[in-house]
Amino acid sequence: MKEIYIHIGLVKTGSTWLQESLFPKLELTLVRTNKDFLNMSKAKTGKFLISNEGLGGNQHQPVEFRYYFAHGIKKLHPNAKIIIGIRDANSWLRSIYLQNVKTGHIELSYLDWYNNILDLRLCDFNKYVKLLRLLFGDYNVFVYTFKDFKNSKHNIIENLCRFMNVDCPATIDDKKLNVGLYGYEKYFLLFNKIIYILRLSMITFFKFTKGLSKRVRGK
Repeated sequence: MKEIYIHIGLVKTGSTWLQESLFPKLELTLVRTNKDFLNMSKAKTGKFLISNEGLGGNQHQPVEFRYYFAHGIKKLHPNAKIIIGIRDANSWLRSIYLQNVKTGHIELSYLDWYNNILDLRLCDFNKYVKLLRLLFGDYNVFVYTFKDFKNSKHNIIENLCRFMNVDCPATIDDKKLNVGLYGYEKYFLLFNKIIYILRLSMITFFKFTKGLSKRVRGK
């Protein structure tokens, strides 16, 4: 019989560290690639851990996707056990914003992004966790907070391993991953704005030349 655990994020709750520093050391099969999923589907027995924080949705998608995914997981893996990290809303939003500035996806100030782009329903973690527990059962959903993860990481790891019924690794690399901007936010924002303006200029230029070409051919 297969045991399936699904780590669904959320983003910016230590997911990268778990995926790179903890999960590969556990006595189970980590599932992250298409090949991994294919091998899991062929297996008749074994312990599998699917880790994909995208299953918890993100700020680029309608918040409804988060709930569609939850029902989809239930349909595909009705007996799965769920792992999810949550975080203080203000800290979580700030971290998401800085990550998107860092990757070049945002050129707006935090206030402009917060007031005009963000869907604050994403921060309703209680509603989301309540749905997961309703779908999979209270004892089949492991919830940790990012604050506890930062302050008492080894306790979280021990509880998580106990939840998955695996031994804790003897040694764990505790280095930080996916490091933030640390004061360089304004420089990244400036760069992103320049790229955004250049992109708009190029689009305008090509539209102009295309229109000019049509007028010339029309003559």
